[in-house]
Amino acid sequence: KTSRYYGYFAAMADIENRGEIGVVGVAESYDLIHWENQQIVYIPDFNGIVEVPNVFELNGKWYMTLLTGAWYGGKGACSEKSLNCVTISAISDNP
Repeated sequence: KTSRYYGYFAAMADIENRGEIGVVGVAESYDLIHWENQQIVYIPDFNGIVEVPNVFELNGKWYMTLLTGAWYGGKGACSEKSLNCVTISAISDNP
């Protein structure tokens, strides 16, 4: 709709007072070849690694799902101690 493409990716970032943790970043392109404006768009509440961000629009809202797990250090991602893998979701008014 806007002639822009957004590429979401999982990365590690050094977050102040938390150290190096997994985050989701986004880059912007007009031609799918040249990418710019990389920035962090999601910092989870827990320390650990995140992966496989999936962003989609549904009924005027933007949703993102991503994965983490106990073997990635994401033990604080869920209050249920017996879970090893967790899907996290977030919602926004814009991409």
